[in-house]
Amino acid sequence: WRTVAGAATGFCVAWIAWQLVHPSLGFDSAVYHYPEIAGWIANGRPGSILELSYDIPYGNYPLTDEVAQTWGAAIARSWVPIALWNPTLLIVLAVALWQLLRDLRVARAGAALGVGTVVTLPLLVRQLNEPQTDLPALAWLACVAALALGAGRRPGLLVPALVAAGLAIGTKTTAAPLALAALATGLLLARGKLRPLAGPLALATAAAVAVGGLWYARNVWQHGWPLWPFTEAPWGDPRPPFLALIETTFLDRPIATLDGQLDDYA
Repeated sequence: WRTVAGAATGFCVAWIAWQLVHPSLGFDSAVYHYPEIAGWIANGRPGSILELSYDIPYGNYPLTDEVAQTWGAAIARSWVPIALWNPTLLIVLAVALWQLLRDLRVARAGAALGVGTVVTLPLLVRQLNEPQTDLPALAWLACVAALALGAGRRPGLLVPALVAAGLAIGTKTTAAPLALAALATGLLLARGKLRPLAGPLALATAAAVAVGGLWYARNVWQHGWPLWPFTEAPWGDPRPPFLALIETTFLDRPIATLDGQLDDYA
């Protein structure tokens, strides 16, 4: 296991060095991830709404991940922290998954296979070299799950689990149901032991709202619905028309969806 850990560490160092020499710009990175970071460094107001597109209001997305990267890039006066962000979170994901599986009493070999299977998913490997949000959201979700499961033995782990849930939900809306389900599991496992933790849990909830909930609150204030522009409420602003044009599901047009994409899906 020391050999495996040493080899993994060497691989990570080599991978990061390669990334710093060969940076990557993906579609979303070029359209709004990098421009938001650059815009906030210029105006000094991380998290402020920037008008980057006339089609989609990217400034109303959850922005926790981009704000974190802005702080790193601005303080360092360099794009190197951004290049290191997702690789670091891949390590966080691997550690959290390992802890989760071991707490579930999965054997070491099975746990290693499970962790290796997840961290080598093409979706995650492709996001190691550009600031996409799927990998960070999954990393924070794994932290929520591992901490919540451990709350049965140590109820105090629910405190960082709440903060991790805020980070996950503040990174991507689709993390919300899974994060809440994991927290509910942790509360169930720690039931009867939470009274002494009322104060820390309240502070952790406030921290979770601060790091992950402000974007949703702002959307309610400005547009009448926390999940705007992805969905709308009858009493709020309508969704941007462009989003309705790309709502087609696989079941609506299966052949057209697969056309030219078979290699990617395979």
